[in-house]
Amino acid sequence: MKVLFLGGTGTISTSCVAEAIEQGLDVYVLNRGQSKRRPIAAGAKVILGDAYSDEDLLNAISAHGIEVVADFLCFDGQAAKRMVRLLAGKVKQYVFIGTASSYQKPIHKHPITESSPLSPTGLSHYSQLKIDAEGVFNSAYVNDQFPVTTVRPSHTYDDARPPLIGDWTNWDRVLKGKPVFISGDGTNLWTVTHAEDFAVGFVGLLGNWPAIGEDFHITSQESPTWEEIYANIGMATGVTPKVLKLTGEQIKKVMPDWFWADQILGDLSHTAIFDNTKIKKFVPRFNPKITWVEGARRLHSWHQKNHSQLVIDAEVSAIFDRISDAHSRIAQSLESF
Repeated sequence: MKVLFLGGTGTISTSCVAEAIEQGLDVYVLNRGQSKRRPIAAGAKVILGDAYSDEDLLNAISAHGIEVVADFLCFDGQAAKRMVRLLAGKVKQYVFIGTASSYQKPIHKHPITESSPLSPTGLSHYSQLKIDAEGVFNSAYVNDQFPVTTVRPSHTYDDARPPLIGDWTNWDRVLKGKPVFISGDGTNLWTVTHAEDFAVGFVGLLGNWPAIGEDFHITSQESPTWEEIYANIGMATGVTPKVLKLTGEQIKKVMPDWFWADQILGDLSHTAIFDNTKIKKFVPRFNPKITWVEGARRLHSWHQKNHSQLVIDAEVSAIFDRISDAHSRIAQSLESF
């Protein structure tokens, strides 16, 4: 089976490409060849081109007889309409990567299943755009039999990118003893999933024709608290993180235009525990194995080998400092009572 990945070098897609090759699929990757952090897995056939170019995309599909497209680059309703227009009648399956952050917050019933409601109210702009895209694909499936399968990752990481706001900039602050922050009191449960585990479920859906018209989240069954997430980083690195606690509303007030402020308020501040019964039914071999304890160790090992190549984002670090200053002012105000 011939599968075309749009992207293929990202946090999630790199592991999916490698797993697809491991499972014997004929794998093609269409991208511009600009990734430096993650090499494309050996065995993938690289097509240099722009996935946002209609001509490049259609040429890749027709020239190589592509049957399945796995799209990691579709982020909103307009992009979804483009995919429907270009690919209808040309592929047997199109896999859209949505997001588990699209589920209604707060969640009124745990664990979250695929039948849990999606609601843009109160969610981040990113989540709202993904919901818009899902709506386009669902309509195309119902009305025109467009062969879409929707996958919703939760907070997924790999060895080259930690599941933290600010990426390696946040990790670097921990190592330097600078304050980092969590939203709330740090006791909400948060599901973090290693990309290698995610990839097993994802690849099992490729060419899985009964999965057409279905939606799936693919997550770990482990849900540590945010306090535990940072505690395990401390154990892996040998540096105890200096963790500050603020509400999502306080963070939003300090940095109202920051991309992550909406994500914190609409998603990361809530507990998120997922039921993976459905993906296991369609892909029986899916069985997440990488714990966060192991994941933190792997991240630390990758950082030790590659830290000299990383660029620490001074702007993000300055935002962290600003939030830290706000925390100090709040603490001083409380002490005056």
